Amino acid sequence: MTPVAATTPELVERARRLAVAGERRILGIVGAPGAGKSTLAHAVVGALGPALAVEVGMDGYHLSDAVLADLGRRDRKGAVDTFDDAGYAALVARLAGARPGDPPVYAPVFRREIEEPVAAGVAVPSDVPLVVTEGNYLLAATGAWPQARARMAEVWYLDVPDDVRLARLEERHRAFGKSRDEARRWARGSDQVNAELIAATRAGADVVVRWVGRRRHPGASPRRGQGRGGFAPARCGSGDEAGAGTDGRCGGGRGVGALRLLGRRDGGVAGLRRAVRGGAGELWPAARRGSRGAGRGARRSRRGRALVR
Repeated sequence: MTPVAATTPELVERARRLAVAGERRILGIVGAPGAGKSTLAHAVVGALGPALAVEVGMDGYHLSDAVLADLGRRDRKGAVDTFDDAGYAALVARLAGARPGDPPVYAPVFRREIEEPVAAGVAVPSDVPLVVTEGNYLLAATGAWPQARARMAEVWYLDVPDDVRLARLEERHRAFGKSRDEARRWARGSDQVNAELIAATRAGADVVVRWVGRRRHPGASPRRGQGRGGFAPARCGSGDEAGAGTDGRCGGGRGVGALRLLGRRDGGVAGLRRAVRGGAGELWPAARRGSRGAGRGARRSRRGRALVR
């Protein structure tokens, strides 16, 4: 399937069409580690607002480190068999079947600061029409993953050049305590094996998206072109698509679509938010870490980088 270029506002509008009052639909976002899945999910949910959308990540179904150690899989954490796929499929079924008036569904979350899942980390009110879920294996053909996919109204495969994606992964691993060598080994070892498996599932997506940071004039009509969903094909040169800036030019951009969201040391969280302002409104990075009681320096050290998954 040919990747199609789409800006943040275009993706938000596509998601908005799924958010029908009185109904419940599930939008899945899938891609290899470092593709920017969680960043895009944050952007879409943030732009739509809490009355229309809520985010539920697949990563809440990571098996705990203790269980992985018992199974002998700790060194492959993140592989397809290190998740509770049946639990995730059951959650997606509950979310898809919820209707206004039903009690909220509580979903687990994954906390990178402790590298563990946490139960009941997010509440999903029954009157919110759209649930955005993101993760590596939404299109996997084994285990219970197909059951989860069957309940999703639409799945987007997020496509990113490998050199960009690997650089992000190494940056993320280093931000969470790994040395430079450890980060490189993990990104190009276990993570890369997973990335190849995930890439083999892309044909099951409704659209393969090359997310670009072009900001269109408010009065401009949506672009039409090849590919499903009315998006135009990606036109940037190889390796540049994810580097498009908010001015729409390819290469070296620092717009939302670029996802090159390395934190501003002098700006803290506020600086990060300023760095990723886009046409759909103020967006925020995936790294929202640190305890409330931490001092300013501690918050900066933990929150000073925007991370992508």
